[in-house]
Formats: sequence, C-alpha cells, structure tokens
Amino acid sequence: MEQIMIEIIHDLNELKSLASSWNELAKRFKSPLLLNQWFTACAATYQPEQLQFIVSKSNNEIDAIALLVLVKSHGIQ
Repeated sequence: MEQIMIEIIHDLNELKSLASSWNELAKRFKSPLLLNQWFTACAATYQPEQLQFIVSKSNNEIDAIALLVLVKSHGIQ
C-alpha cells in the first residue's frame, strides 16, 4: 500500500537539505526555474515566519512541493 505523507516546513535550511531529491523531481520538467537552488534563493528574501513549504512524499520520495509566502494585504494575512 502506498503511504503518503505531507510535511510543512518553515526552515530555510531544511528546505536546502531537500536539494538532491527535489532536483531529481525537477529534472523531469527541464526548467532551471524549478530547481531547489532557485527557490531557496527566492525564499531567502523573505522573513522565516512568512514562509511555508508543503512537501508531499509517497513511499519516502518527494512527489510534490508547494512553496507559499504569507503576505499581509489590507490588514489581512
């Protein structure tokens, strides 16, 4: 049976530690804009409390990643 795990990360160093498996996933799409290094460089420009990285793993392998930035607009976060 396939086991799916969702992990929410707030730490930039933890995001960097996923580089190898993340980049393996990104290679399928042949775009450097999907590499871990691109996203960690962009994420470094935000405050840690603004960042949420949602990582989906199936059988201990990354199969999806969503990077979210929390922003305040018109008094709403």
